[in-house]
Amino acid sequence: MNFENVTTPKKVLVLLVFFATIFGGLISGIIGINDSENYLYPYIFRFTAGIIGFTAGIYFTYKVKKYVLLNSIMQSNYSNLSMMFSLAVAGNFLLVGSSLNYSTSELRNCDRYSVKEKIYIKAGVKTPEENILIVDFNGGDQKLFCKHNFWNSIETNQKIMLCVYQSKIGFDYVRLPNDF
Repeated sequence: MNFENVTTPKKVLVLLVFFATIFGGLISGIIGINDSENYLYPYIFRFTAGIIGFTAGIYFTYKVKKYVLLNSIMQSNYSNLSMMFSLAVAGNFLLVGSSLNYSTSELRNCDRYSVKEKIYIKAGVKTPEENILIVDFNGGDQKLFCKHNFWNSIETNQKIMLCVYQSKIGFDYVRLPNDF
């Protein structure tokens, strides 16, 4: 492949798109993971959205390879660039999937459920504060994340209002209507 004809605007454009996608995907992935905390099956959602996004990223990098190569070093390390780009696309898919899930969901019911346990994890250098309620939800335990003020106002064995939303794409979730 001939790299002598690569123009400076093309180099700038390719690098800007690459780095914007990487950093945007990182931030989107964090937001998407946080948005899916109170899903009934959050790990299945994250795995599904991540795999779809990663696959889409691999496919996209395969299709645009001949347009984005700037030099022979990029050509020899293209698989590494492809993996980084695909992980960023997976992060974007987490946020898009979570937003799509919320927008296509309908309220199924709101009811009162008993709090079995309260867990507080203090914030550290690399870990955020977590306020967790373990709720007796339809015969099983459901882990719910909430804000600190709401967590402080709840006692063990107290009944709290939970609203269950049914999603058209299959990832149902629970919301605490009084958690603001």
